Amino acid sequence: MENKIGERIKKLRKLYKLTQHDLAKKISVDPTAISGYERGVRSPSRINAEKMADLFGVTVDYILARSDNMVDIGESSRPVMEIPTKHVPLFERLEADQEIPALEDAQEIFPVSVDSSADFALKVKDDSMAPKINKANVILVQSKSELEDGDIGIISVDKADAICRKYHRHENIVILRALNEKYDDTVIALKKWNRRCRVFGIVVAKFEYI
Repeated sequence: MENKIGERIKKLRKLYKLTQHDLAKKISVDPTAISGYERGVRSPSRINAEKMADLFGVTVDYILARSDNMVDIGESSRPVMEIPTKHVPLFERLEADQEIPALEDAQEIFPVSVDSSADFALKVKDDSMAPKINKANVILVQSKSELEDGDIGIISVDKADAICRKYHRHENIVILRALNEKYDDTVIALKKWNRRCRVFGIVVAKFEYI
């Protein structure tokens, strides 16, 4: 069955470069509600449809797939709400000794929601974290030098370019695990962690890069 409502919400959300969590916060619902709308397993209430329509500058009927007109006929002067944004440096790759530049010195930048915790963005070059994070996604990263068990982090190992992996800490070892089973775990003795690894930060969101 066609999921027009979910497709439209997802399209508008991505157009304004919002994560599901960002949109949920703006219309005061749980992020699982946005996920449900987009997957077609639940429908927004009239009130939540109105909130999204006001946010994106479209009609409620467009959100609810009752009309293909994004604005009412004769209401073309209705402004589309601008989502407050900021910019962060965007990287193709991160070398082991890479420093995160000031925004004005960045070679490329990426727009994010103004309330995002991201400090920089990174283009994904492989499928090691699929299906959660896919090749050609852009991931948003909050700068941190330490990880907690279960974090998805950006880490350089043995001075190689940084990789995206899930961090698991055990009594004497750390395991860096890809979500794609085709990739092997990287196992590092805990006592050698600081010598062998550099943590750039944790992943806080992802976007499809167009």
